[in-house]
Amino acid sequence: MQTVFLAQLETTNFRFQVIDASYGEACLTLKNIFEKHIKKNHGTYTWKDVADSVFVKEFQIGEGVVF
Repeated sequence: MQTVFLAQLETTNFRFQVIDASYGEACLTLKNIFEKHIKKNHGTYTWKDVADSVFVKEFQIGEGVVF
């Protein structure tokens, strides 16, 4: 079975989510999306402020999960 990773970050106002092929790629993509969002919207958070709040879950394609 193929494995994918869901990386998620919730802030006060937003939920960022990424699905990618590896743990590292999912985290890096999430970081990039977060940083682009902060820059575009002139936010004050940095990745260092939120990195400890990142949640990553491994999934098998074709299987379900309950949160």
